[in-house]
Amino acid sequence: MVLLVGIGCQAALLLSRVGRGWFGVDALHYLAQRGAVTAPTESLMEPYAGHWQPLLILGYRTLYEFFGLDTYLPYVLPAVVVHLGLCLLLYAVCTRLGANRWAAVLGALTLAWFGAGGEAYLADAPVALTSTVLVAFTCALLVGRRSWGRRSFVVVVLLLVAALMISNAAITAVLFVGLVLLARRGWGPAAILVLVPALVYAVWFLALGRDAERGRFTGGDLLVVPERAISLLVAPFDSVVPGGLGGALLLLVVAGPFLSSRVSPELRAVAWAGMVAALAQSVLCVVANVQLGPDAVLVGRYQYVVLAYLTPALVVTLAWVVEVAAPLLGAPVRSRLAPMVLVAGLLALMVLHGVADQNVAWNITRAEAGRAETLTKGGVASIALGERMLDPDAGGFTVHGDDIQTLGDVGAARWESLAATTEQRLTAESLLFSAADEETFFVQAPATVRSTSFDARLRQKFGCQVVQAQELEPEITLQSFDGAQIAVESDASSVTAVLGRDGETADPVVWQVTPGETTYLATTAQLAEITLTFNAPGSYRICRS
Repeated sequence: MVLLVGIGCQAALLLSRVGRGWFGVDALHYLAQRGAVTAPTESLMEPYAGHWQPLLILGYRTLYEFFGLDTYLPYVLPAVVVHLGLCLLLYAVCTRLGANRWAAVLGALTLAWFGAGGEAYLADAPVALTSTVLVAFTCALLVGRRSWGRRSFVVVVLLLVAALMISNAAITAVLFVGLVLLARRGWGPAAILVLVPALVYAVWFLALGRDAERGRFTGGDLLVVPERAISLLVAPFDSVVPGGLGGALLLLVVAGPFLSSRVSPELRAVAWAGMVAALAQSVLCVVANVQLGPDAVLVGRYQYVVLAYLTPALVVTLAWVVEVAAPLLGAPVRSRLAPMVLVAGLLALMVLHGVADQNVAWNITRAEAGRAETLTKGGVASIALGERMLDPDAGGFTVHGDDIQTLGDVGAARWESLAATTEQRLTAESLLFSAADEETFFVQAPATVRSTSFDARLRQKFGCQVVQAQELEPEITLQSFDGAQIAVESDASSVTAVLGRDGETADPVVWQVTPGETTYLATTAQLAEITLTFNAPGSYRICRS
C-alpha cells in the first residue's frame, strides 16, 4: 500500500506538469526527418546521435499519425509510464528474489522520487534510455522464473534485440541480463544470450553505425574516463543524501551484498550484475560525451539510469541496515516496527528532498522546452512568409535548424498548434534569421542605414565609406523591407544585435567577429529594423551593397 500511494502521488504530480512541455530536439528530428511530417530525408536504420533507433522512431511516427503536433502529452506519457513501471518492476524483482519487503519499498520509492533525475521522466527524449533499463529488469524477472525454458530464452533475446533498436544504452542491458543468466543458468546459456544481440548490433554498426560522429575520442581522452565515470556513480547518491555523503553511501551500497547474511544468492547475483551494469553505463556515458566536458555526464537522465541499476544493491544494503538496527531496538520490535520506522523516516526525508530537486529539474526542462517552442513556432512562421534562415545552428542543443526548415516548408497552416505569437517570431528571427559571418549571405542592401555615432553621415547609396566613431560603442541601424546586409571592417571583436518591429524588440544577440577583417552582418526579417552595436571605437569601413 505504501508503495502504491507513493507511486500514485508521483503520477499525479507528473501528469500535472508534463503536458505543459514541448517537443525537444530529438522528437522534432524524428518527426521532421524520419518520415512522419513528410518524406524521410534519412532512413530508419541511420544512426542518430550514435544510436540505432528504428523502433523508437516508428513509435514517434505512430503517435504523429494519431495526434499530429497538436498536443505534447501523448509523446511524453511513455516516459512517465516507463518511469513508474520501472519502479514497480524493481520492487517485484527484489521481493520475488527474497528481499526484505520494506527495503524493497524504500528502494523503489527512492527511484520514483529521484528528483535530480527528473529529466528522465519530465521530457520525452530520455525514454530511449529508461526503456532499456525496463527491458533489462523485465528480462531479469523472466530469467528467475521456474518455468524458464527455450521459449523464455527466445523472448529474452528478442527483448534485448528490440532494446538495442531503441538506444545504445541497451548494450548495458545485454551485459546485465547476461550476468544474471550466468549466475542462474551457467556459462552456456549466458554466452548464447549475449552473442545473439551482439551479432545483430555488430552487423548494423559495421554497415552504418561506425560513421556516427558521436563517441569518437583520442588516446588522451581515455585518461579522463575513470575519474568522470566515478563521478557519475557518486552523483545520484550525492543527490539523494545531503551533506556530500554520496561517496560514502555508494561504498556502503557496494559493500551491502557482502555484509548481509540473509540475502538470497539470486538477489545477490542481481545486485552484483546491477553494480557492473552501472559501472559499464557510466563508462559508456563518459566515452560518448568525452569531448563535451566533465559536466556533460552528470545530467539527470544518466544519473537516473545509474541509480536504477544500483537499486537492487541499495535494497540489499537497506535490508542489512534493518538487520543490524533491529536488535538494538529490542526483541518485540524486531520483526515489524524497526523496518517501518526506518522506512517512514527515510521516506519522509527522501520525498521532501526529491520534490525540491524535481522542481529544479522541471524549471530547467520547462525553460528548455519554452526555448524550443519559441524557435520552432517563430521559425516556421518566418519560413512560411518567405524568409531565409541564416544561422540554423543558433538553436544549439535545443532545436536543429534543419528540422525547423522542414516543418516550415510543409507549412504552418497544417498545424494550428504551431501558430506563432509576435514575440516568438521576432525571437526566432533574431537568432536564426540574423547572423554575422566573414562570407556574404547574398542578402540585399538595407532600405536605409542610420547612425549618429560617426563623424559623417552614412550614405544611402551603394558603395563603401570610411568614417570615424565618435562613441566608444558606435551603433548602426538597418531598415529591412525584405532583408538587409552590410559589410563592416573595424577594430570591434563583438557586435550586439537587437531586432525590432512595430515597437517590439527581441533580446540582444551577441556575435563574435574578427577585428580588422570584413564581416557581413545581415537579417532576412521582413519589415523590421536591426540595431548593431560595436564594442570598439576607431575607424570603420562600412559597405552597403
